[in-house]
Amino acid sequence: MIGAFLGWKAVILTILLSSLVGSITGILIMVWKGKNFKYAIPFGLFLSLGGAISLLYGEILIGWYLYLNK
Repeated sequence: MIGAFLGWKAVILTILLSSLVGSITGILIMVWKGKNFKYAIPFGLFLSLGGAISLLYGEILIGWYLYLNK
């Protein structure tokens, strides 16, 4: 659905941002609460957060990334 509303470039950015934020959150929960790798965290929240960031700041982030690769 994110691709239908925001386009294919935003899907790539959304998955990247969602994975990054979800990984950081998962590591912090494991460290602070002493959970192991079997502790499940729903990924939908991070997908919606990544989609919102892509909607609001997607063009800026993509432009910044392309500028760094020149």
